[in-house]
Amino acid sequence: MSVSQTSILQTVSTQGTFVGDGLHKTVAHGLGRVPKAVIIFSEDQANGGMGYIVSSLQVSHTHPAATGAEVSVAHDHVTVLDATNFYTGETLSVNGLTYYWVAF
Repeated sequence: MSVSQTSILQTVSTQGTFVGDGLHKTVAHGLGRVPKAVIIFSEDQANGGMGYIVSSLQVSHTHPAATGAEVSVAHDHVTVLDATNFYTGETLSVNGLTYYWVAF
């Protein structure tokens, strides 16, 4: 096993939730380093559920469209990943909606 494979296997993940309030959110992920990726999802019944996959290289999201096809759009959903927090835009902070996340 190479060093890079070992470091990937030893990567620690954290998880949590936050409730949207219609404003930008600062979410402490607790990794102590910039996450390789953050996965965020909600049970947004009005939109069929939404899932966001964010890496340190790209900020994007996917969600099932009304047609059942997946739509991928880059917006201000997660604007920055750093060693302490990730930051969401207002579009990923719908008032009263609970979001679940995993950072690794």
